Amino acid sequence: MLGGLKKYIKKKLALYNLHKILVNTKDRKVIYIGSPLHGNIGDHAISISVMNIFKELKQTVIEIPGEWYRLCSDKVKKYINDDDVIFITGGGFIGNLWMNEEEMIIDILRSFKNNKVVILPQTIYFKNDDSFSNEYKKLKEAINNHNNLYLCCREEMSYKYCKENFKVKNLLLFPDLVLSLNYETKYERNNILMVMRKDKEKVFSSNIIENIISKEYKIETTDTVCNMNIKLHDREDILNAKLNEFAKSKLIITDRLHGMIFAAITSTPCIAFDNLSKKVSGVYHWLKKLDYIVFCDDIKAFKEIYKNIDLNKIYNYSLGSEYKSMFLHFIKNLIRE
Repeated sequence: MLGGLKKYIKKKLALYNLHKILVNTKDRKVIYIGSPLHGNIGDHAISISVMNIFKELKQTVIEIPGEWYRLCSDKVKKYINDDDVIFITGGGFIGNLWMNEEEMIIDILRSFKNNKVVILPQTIYFKNDDSFSNEYKKLKEAINNHNNLYLCCREEMSYKYCKENFKVKNLLLFPDLVLSLNYETKYERNNILMVMRKDKEKVFSSNIIENIISKEYKIETTDTVCNMNIKLHDREDILNAKLNEFAKSKLIITDRLHGMIFAAITSTPCIAFDNLSKKVSGVYHWLKKLDYIVFCDDIKAFKEIYKNIDLNKIYNYSLGSEYKSMFLHFIKNLIRE
């Protein structure tokens, strides 16, 4: 009973917000769908990056969080015209690991076949379980039947998978959007920070890693996911607080993609392990130029990597402007075509 009431209230609130922004926009619209309200700070960082790019382009954009879309998709469909441009948020949820988001993408592709639809940089991963065949077929049908889809992959593995399995006219390879952010480090560095997964994508045990680390430094733990929903107006403050936490550390050890990325943009030395979908190793391709970010695919190799990384050197994130320019050029052309 209580759960049903909460869902009803959420839907009413979503309908109220959507009505305000959709009804009052008469011209050709640029719509950004799928931003999070959950506690994954990495996903919020993607949305902040997207909105920063639209802001720099002086482009008005209608943001529709994924939860709102799922609750009120019929309302959304009523107000979207064929010439409106739809952007779907980036991340790592195409496939059968995170079904709410996967089904949202399929619904958008089926519902807006004539619109220009842009899926921002994603990882595609299918786990070989009972759901594979059905979900793969649904996604393939939705992608192959869309008339004007731009599908951006954020690593070579996903790009190759899409090329071999789907008919996408506009298949592109881009870095994760968060790599377009810049951060000015302003803290003294002290501890070692462990940022390890606890969910279904986890591969390595943090206990084994901790036993190798020198007792010279205090080990602290954190996560890029918090146990609360994050409101749109709070997300920048929460992201900045998390980046500050990274910037106060001498070393980040992580198997979270955005753990590695937050280390990169805060110029913090990092040893990164892979996760189940291998998105960490895939996105590491965009960070190979940075000598303070090191990928480790074997616990045995960790000891040597840890021994050789210089924790006292001052590093500098040098890729933000380059990657931001890539996105500005790409999105500007899409909107104005």
